[in-house]
Amino acid sequence: MSGRALTADAVVIGGGPSGLTAAIALASTGLTVVHVARAAPADNRTTALLASSVAALEALGVWDNCRAMAAPFTTLRIVDATQRLWRAPEARFEAHEIGLDAFAWNIENRHLIAALEARAAAMPNLRRVADDAAEVTIRDDAVTIRINDGSTVDGKLAVGADGKNSLCRSAA
Repeated sequence: MSGRALTADAVVIGGGPSGLTAAIALASTGLTVVHVARAAPADNRTTALLASSVAALEALGVWDNCRAMAAPFTTLRIVDATQRLWRAPEARFEAHEIGLDAFAWNIENRHLIAALEARAAAMPNLRRVADDAAEVTIRDDAVTIRINDGSTVDGKLAVGADGKNSLCRSAA
């Protein structure tokens, strides 16, 4: 893509679950979206998804592609691990006691990201730029993202999901 200039309604920076979800959500409204992120590195961590997150993934057409890889949290234990002489007794709650299948679902990030990437790839108004953003410039009426390869993306909206050293946060 080197040296080209793209224009979109929205630009999302960040290739993790948050950035992919934001890009898919924006594209699902009909906006043109450019998602700027290198391919996610191998991620052996997991994410716990509460009911609202699962509902969002269902609405975006992602959950069916990763549900089989998610493990339900059906029991919640609260243990007083202090060293006090008098400790509270263990409390145990079961999801079925309040009519839930699970309190949350735990999923490996690699499976979640794969499902999100598959959904993003199926959206014709969502374009992925597989590189890092180098600079974010905010103007009154737009934002310009300069990509490491020298390309630029102009958008009316920028979403920064680019981690603790966020270019978007710094620019804002």
